[in-house]
Amino acid sequence: MSEKLHFKPESIYSPTSPESQELSKKKEVEFVVDPSSGEIVKIGDPRDVREWLEAQKKADPSLKISATEGGVALPGFTDSHHHLLYATLDVVEAGWVGGAESSEAIEKNIAAEIKYTDRMIPKLFLGHNTASVPEIWKKDLDRVSPQKPIALADASFHGSRVNSSMLKLLIEAAEKEKEAGRRITGSLDAKTGQATEGYAVLAIQVAESYYGIEKISEKMVEKLDSWIGQGITDIHDMFPLSWDDFVATLMARKSWEKKSGTHFPVRQIFMTPHLVDQLHQKQKELQDSGLFDPNRDWQLMGMKLLADGSFGSHTAMMKEPYATTGGKGIEYNSLVELNSAIRMARDIGLDKIAMHAIGDAGVGRAIETAKEWKRIAEEAQLDPSKFRIEHFELPGQKNIEAAGEMGIWVSSQPNFLTDFVYKDRLSGRVTQICPHAEMLQKGVQMHFGSDGMPTSALFGIWAATHHPNPKQRISFEQALAAYSLTAADYENNPKRGRIAEGASADIVVLNKKTVGAMLEGDGTAEELAKMGAESTALESKVSELEAGIAKIYRQGRLVEK
Repeated sequence: MSEKLHFKPESIYSPTSPESQELSKKKEVEFVVDPSSGEIVKIGDPRDVREWLEAQKKADPSLKISATEGGVALPGFTDSHHHLLYATLDVVEAGWVGGAESSEAIEKNIAAEIKYTDRMIPKLFLGHNTASVPEIWKKDLDRVSPQKPIALADASFHGSRVNSSMLKLLIEAAEKEKEAGRRITGSLDAKTGQATEGYAVLAIQVAESYYGIEKISEKMVEKLDSWIGQGITDIHDMFPLSWDDFVATLMARKSWEKKSGTHFPVRQIFMTPHLVDQLHQKQKELQDSGLFDPNRDWQLMGMKLLADGSFGSHTAMMKEPYATTGGKGIEYNSLVELNSAIRMARDIGLDKIAMHAIGDAGVGRAIETAKEWKRIAEEAQLDPSKFRIEHFELPGQKNIEAAGEMGIWVSSQPNFLTDFVYKDRLSGRVTQICPHAEMLQKGVQMHFGSDGMPTSALFGIWAATHHPNPKQRISFEQALAAYSLTAADYENNPKRGRIAEGASADIVVLNKKTVGAMLEGDGTAEELAKMGAESTALESKVSELEAGIAKIYRQGRLVEK
């Protein structure tokens, strides 16, 4: 028996185009979804839609028509910067110290969590707020755990504090990386146990090596399901940590498509240069195992580069020094590494490049890399238009103008407005973070992602429309486009990010009260800084917004929340 879903919402919000940043808001509109195709097959005024349905019923008397009424219909959200890494963190059962406001409180949390665990298996702890608790070091962690390897990651994942046991494992792992010809970025201080950038990532890799790839793959499926339950119907995955993580992603896709019959939610995968090289070398092996189809899958792949680090670890590259340390951050990938990487991408035929850049000097480095990529891509007759900068958090006016003029895409994280908590190190510059309005005014192609901090499109939309700097606030219409249509446009996918005939039936239905709450009030620096410092305040806001999700449909199928 065939079936059609008849939607009768109170209103529909659907972005029209990222260029105009307009929104089609219609009250007297209904639409019909075909669950078998997963698409919207009819949309229009109520009379036209009902007459169309009557004709369909007449042609097929067995047709089942199910109605869903009320609410405000939006297109499903695409998180353009997320990490299946969070599934790995679930597998390794990472602990949590968010909310701890002293080194003593962190030590107490760690001691309680490791009490009944295997002392030889490394343990990660997340949520260390370096603004609230800057002083916790190797000696403190050794006191809590003299044998079990411990890594305490900051909120950005760009820095960790480790104990002596983890320090030893990191030194051994780093030696293996160097033997393989790979440079570890950042630093590892044997005296204090401070690990930054590549060494902080290496701590996660060390921990995951104690668990099986199948378990990671299963957890990835669970994680994607949970995000869909928040209205995030698709993601762009940034930076698989290891080859095993990438293979686990392919295994998760195979399992997903076999069980659900729907498209895998990961629409783009951006990998480090050495993983791209491994894929190029091992694609036949993956193809033979049924995990990789070169004709289909290379177009999903991109290369991930990094200009700098993060504000949380004082490693974002700045033109002016941090108020707290006097340093200017670090260079993550060197110029030699960047030039070598983009030439590898050219030689392989990879045309999507994403570059992490947070500080103004880091963004400047990304702009220069984009210029060089455009030159060599055009020479190789590749599409040069898919270069994107991730975060773009404190870019500066000249870099904003350059990005707009060059047609660079930007994946911005409006939830990073909670970085107002870093006023201690940024001083007055903190008011210039996430300049969304200026970016749009200068023609920057901006889409939104969460980086999982937190995973919530609704919170991201709320933050962007409640920017503490009134000059940088954008409208609900613009924020919705950035979390739906613009990411689909980056993918060259006209079927996603909108509510229109022929579009994929990825639909989030909110209650009217929640939409009203998202349009009301002003944000303050104090409010967002509090959310950055106190995980409970942030979780409360996210819960308040997401309680307003009435229903979610992905490819025409109702999602069980």
